[in-house]
Amino acid sequence: QTFMRFLESSPKYRHWLNILTVLLGTGMRIGEFGALTIKDIDFDKNVIHVRKQIQRLVGRVIITETKSKNGVRDIPMTPAVSNSLRNLIDERRKAKADMMIDGHVGFISVTKSGRPRTGPEYADSLRLLINRYNETATNKISRCTPHVFRHTFCTRCIASGMDVKTVQYLMGHSDASTTLNVYTDAVFDNVASSIKLLEFESA
Repeated sequence: QTFMRFLESSPKYRHWLNILTVLLGTGMRIGEFGALTIKDIDFDKNVIHVRKQIQRLVGRVIITETKSKNGVRDIPMTPAVSNSLRNLIDERRKAKADMMIDGHVGFISVTKSGRPRTGPEYADSLRLLINRYNETATNKISRCTPHVFRHTFCTRCIASGMDVKTVQYLMGHSDASTTLNVYTDAVFDNVASSIKLLEFESA
């Protein structure tokens, strides 16, 4: 939250707040986010259609299917996510071109030249943002990658009491055990809280 407030207060880095808000509010893989196009966003039904991912290979960028068939999913949007996506769409109109990759155009998040960013580029930019934040922050962040925002989303879902199968769907995991194994700490916290409730009821 402190890091996000830092971005919000920075004229130079504020535009990154929209990107990170979407990642934090959807749990998408960074390649899935990078492949989002305007057609993938249904503001009327308030959902994001995740159908593909972007990858950088040696010398070229390609659009491929999601990591697994479970990666194909519809993610409901919170008001913050919806607003951030609208902002990103407004920002992309400033781009000098609308690049087509493997038949897809209208990418949500692009550079000034109109080129969609790939995972490594997001990671590099986030590393820069963290370094700038740490220059003045008292609670410094030692390491943060785009995947941390995905982990945080999942952890928050579980901590809120959301059904594990629902979280599995939102994350696009092939197996619920992945959801549980990776986020054991959050599950344990809920278990501990539930046990305390049982003790209260038995008393």
